[in-house]
Amino acid sequence: GNKSMVLRFLLRDPILSLKVTWHHAQLATCSPVRLMDLADVNKQVPLPPPPSFAPPAFVLGGADDKVVDVEAIQELAASYGVEPIILPNMAHDVMLDTRWEQVAERLAAWLDTLTEHQA
Repeated sequence: GNKSMVLRFLLRDPILSLKVTWHHAQLATCSPVRLMDLADVNKQVPLPPPPSFAPPAFVLGGADDKVVDVEAIQELAASYGVEPIILPNMAHDVMLDTRWEQVAERLAAWLDTLTEHQA
């Protein structure tokens, strides 16, 4: 296993290893209750149309998302009357992905279009 690697970590930085151990123990005390009730979310699909005064929408998702599938991303975009951006090889937390810059660039480009319309 990882016995020798773990031992090197513990000996290299004892304070950090104590912190990691403490935080890991804290995770065990977390509630196993989900933050959202997925059955309730499914009852609300399809979404009602947004109000006429809704702000512009930016809809982006990952093609490999296991939480929100591509069809749901497309449906959300359609309800707001916008084109979705589906990024290949990205999962659910796109801003935590190693290619987060691609997401940030797409968002920045969209924000630029908003300021162009206001000018």
